[in-house]
Amino acid sequence: MRKILLILLVLCGCAVAFALFSHAPIASRALACVLWFQHQGRAGALLYGALDVIATVLLFPGTPLTLGAGFLYGTVIGSVVISIASTAAATAGFLLARYISGDWLVRRLARYASLRALDQTIADHGFKMVLLMRLQPVFIPFEI
Repeated sequence: MRKILLILLVLCGCAVAFALFSHAPIASRALACVLWFQHQGRAGALLYGALDVIATVLLFPGTPLTLGAGFLYGTVIGSVVISIASTAAATAGFLLARYISGDWLVRRLARYASLRALDQTIADHGFKMVLLMRLQPVFIPFEI
């Protein structure tokens, strides 16, 4: 059942993307989006932050949104928007993993010996392992 829902979700996403970009050039859509966020003022900054939170939780690359915030709102305000949004996204990701998908993840870990070993190492040496993984972006990147 999950596979059917996943396939249906992917097909719906493809249909939406095709509908959005089939009749108009992507550049004009992007410019219209930028102008819309600029004309919204503070509400636009909040909406942009919410978009960044959703994109980060759904594992979309964060670099375009981070650069876009700087382009839209300048260096200082863009940095504030992205800092708050990345903190909210990290919190949302933690809560999702901890309370909603935790049991599913534990069942998945049981299938792979290397992931079980990594999980046990993190349990034994948590701070050191997380620090080392964060310092090595090739191993587990935070945002691509």
